[in-house]
Amino acid sequence: MQLIATSARDQISDVEAIDTPGGQNLNSTGCAANQLRDQLGPVVCRLLLAAGHQAAKSEIHQSFDRHDWIGPWSLGVTCYLLGGWSGLIVGFFLSTVVLWHVTFTINSLAHIWGRRPYETGDTSRNSLTLALLTLGEGWHNNHHHQPTCTRQGFRWYQIDITYYLLRIASAVRLVSDIKEPSAAALNRNRRV
Repeated sequence: MQLIATSARDQISDVEAIDTPGGQNLNSTGCAANQLRDQLGPVVCRLLLAAGHQAAKSEIHQSFDRHDWIGPWSLGVTCYLLGGWSGLIVGFFLSTVVLWHVTFTINSLAHIWGRRPYETGDTSRNSLTLALLTLGEGWHNNHHHQPTCTRQGFRWYQIDITYYLLRIASAVRLVSDIKEPSAAALNRNRRV
């Protein structure tokens, strides 16, 4: 779970502002609950974006925002109980620092290394290596091409683990309104 935790910041950094019917604004961070984003990562943020106003208004999501300390404390205590001080240091602190670095790598290396299948007006690129490390975030050019799309691996060979988890959650009705890229969007601004 910790591997997924913080990479949401990159996942949703470029999402445009979305106003919900309740007047709540999903600002440039992409989630109404910023702390929720930091704790539960891209899966939850994609869920919020995919479900739109329904998830943003949900009591459980507002509860996560009010009790933002529960996630990290629960993980820290669990790591300590399972592994003592070394479990806390390696399982919580070190893994969090590694996760931050992987997250920050997306906005740096994903603008340097990889392929650019879409002309997006920036230097974003797609990278299989980064996609595997970040559960799908490495398809950064795809994300810049379609920032509100749930799926970042547009092609069958682009592995997007977060998207696969969301499809499973959709099958058991935990998630709805998953945004897929349209055929027109996939062909628009495509570089040959």
